[in-house]
Amino acid sequence: MAKTKPAKTQAERNKRQAGRCWPGYEPTPGKKPGAKGSCKPKATKKAAKKTAKKSSRKKTTRAKRS
Repeated sequence: MAKTKPAKTQAERNKRQAGRCWPGYEPTPGKKPGAKGSCKPKATKKAAKKTAKKSSRKKTTRAKRS
C-alpha cells in the first residue's frame, strides 16, 4: 500500500483538498472529507452579481388603505 506524503505548503494542501470534490465544487471549511455537505458549489461571477443587485435594491412599502 502506498502512503501519501503530508503536504508541505499551503498551496499543496489546497490542491489536495480541492481534488476531493466534483468539478465546479469546492471544499466546505470545517467539514470532513466525504461527509454530507463537505463540498459546495463554487461561487460564480453571475451569482455574485445577482446577490449584489438584490442587496442594493431598496425595499419600498405601500401605504395602507383606510
